[in-house]
Amino acid sequence: MNPYILRLARSKIAKGGAHVLEEFEEGFKDARVGQYIDTKLKTDPRKITEEKMNECYKKYRAVMGTAGRNMALGKNPLGEIFYLGMARAAESVGCGNEIEDSIKNKFVKVPSWPLYYSFLTNDVKKGFDFTMKKSELYLSDARLALELLPKEFAHTEFLEFLFLTVEHYNQYWYNQLNKVNLWSEFSANLPK
Repeated sequence: MNPYILRLARSKIAKGGAHVLEEFEEGFKDARVGQYIDTKLKTDPRKITEEKMNECYKKYRAVMGTAGRNMALGKNPLGEIFYLGMARAAESVGCGNEIEDSIKNKFVKVPSWPLYYSFLTNDVKKGFDFTMKKSELYLSDARLALELLPKEFAHTEFLEFLFLTVEHYNQYWYNQLNKVNLWSEFSANLPK
């Protein structure tokens, strides 16, 4: 991340108090861990595992989950509920991003859930099908957070809409993937 932007973010977030800034710093550390694992897997894609993908996804989970917690000024239980919902929605979007990137680059993104599942099934199309199922699991967890919100919470409908847009985003890119029919190209370009 650009040091200037990071410094600017820290100064703005610090206005929420020391606790909020501490949450941001912890989230930023987690995001860096996820990014590090992502970079390592790029050099040796065949070492991809579910555990490493979960660690890699810290980059999505930490950024949006921490933002959610900070929106509630770190006050629990609302902060934890926001973390859960936003983190899982971000992970779901990550699945859609991987599909979009694969289409644009004309190869299965390294690392990604589509690559992981393609290796497990020895079938690229199934790899993307399972990625959509993974995105639905993430969204299911995000929607669980909605059920945890207090009954009188005023913005539940907005969050429901937000999660619906995530679902539509993922479905859009999955539909595009099926239209462009890059299966043989993806298969030919899988890391050996």
